[in-house]
Amino acid sequence: ENMKVKAGGNVVVNGVVEGAQIEAGGNIIISQGMKGMTKGSLKAGGNVICKFLENTTVSADGYVNTESILHSEVSAGTEIVVTGKKGFITGGHVQAGNLVSVKNLGADMGSSTVVEVGISPLLKAQYIGLQKEVGEIVKKIRNAQPVLLNFAEKKKRGARFTAEQLKYVTDTDKLIKDLTVELNKKNEEIKTLQESIECKKEARVDVQGTVCAGTTIIIGEISAILKSEYRYCRFES
Repeated sequence: ENMKVKAGGNVVVNGVVEGAQIEAGGNIIISQGMKGMTKGSLKAGGNVICKFLENTTVSADGYVNTESILHSEVSAGTEIVVTGKKGFITGGHVQAGNLVSVKNLGADMGSSTVVEVGISPLLKAQYIGLQKEVGEIVKKIRNAQPVLLNFAEKKKRGARFTAEQLKYVTDTDKLIKDLTVELNKKNEEIKTLQESIECKKEARVDVQGTVCAGTTIIIGEISAILKSEYRYCRFES
């Protein structure tokens, strides 16, 4: 518990991980499983393979393979496969770029379970980040524009300005121009990301057992909260 491990390659644990933070440039392999205690995390540049995930945060650029996921936040660049005798995902939020395959999904007791596919978690994070950056840039431009408008009105009325005031106006004008260039660049990046997301192949959620009512399924930009139980089914766009 409370240990932090960081490696450029793989990390292999021949037992259980409890409340620790592991980051690997390659794969993370845990022969038993992960009891995160809500503070533990796994971050892999490759895949995450373990017996169970409980109250933890997991991020893998590749796939995640486990026998159960309980009240955890799990994201995978490609797919999340939950196998084994029970093979359940209960509570929390799991997201994968292409596929979530599981035996039993959700919970009868009402634990909020969200499953999301169709957009790479990495791309989605980049997209959200860019949108926030664009919002901040627009805010700065709007805050600066009144300075130029006020200057133009005063100049029209014949007002005189000090060298310091003129410098302030010039600097503000340059700031707006620089921000506009940056804004156009960010918008192009968003457009490119949108095209990457739209061109992504079809994603799906496969369930070999039961999906409980109340489970949220998100595929791309489409989401639904299931109002009844389903068995042996597939959700796809």
